[in-house]
Amino acid sequence: MLSKYPLSEVEKCFLKESGVEKISTLIPYLQVDNFPKLGLLTACRFLEWTAANPQGVISLPTGKSPEFFIKWTQFLLDNWDNKKGKEVREKYGLGTTKKTGAERFDFRTD
Repeated sequence: MLSKYPLSEVEKCFLKESGVEKISTLIPYLQVDNFPKLGLLTACRFLEWTAANPQGVISLPTGKSPEFFIKWTQFLLDNWDNKKGKEVREKYGLGTTKKTGAERFDFRTD
């Protein structure tokens, strides 16, 4: 199944953490316990994607998921090179990812 939809390094880390051992659906999924963790997943995957696609464009909906996505993205960018940031990045597959283009991110919550 995953040969059709290969997971990124970030997605592999979250899949492992979820405890899901086998995905039998046509499209793979990732399971998290709460909105903050969903925000962390999307922030990590976003930063992984932006490192590979520095000229990419993203559009965000409103609600709880984007709220935590923005908070986690800002946390990771602000703490990229310190101990707290490195621990999170290494745990979720961003250990070797370079911080690229962060200065051009403009998140607005209103």
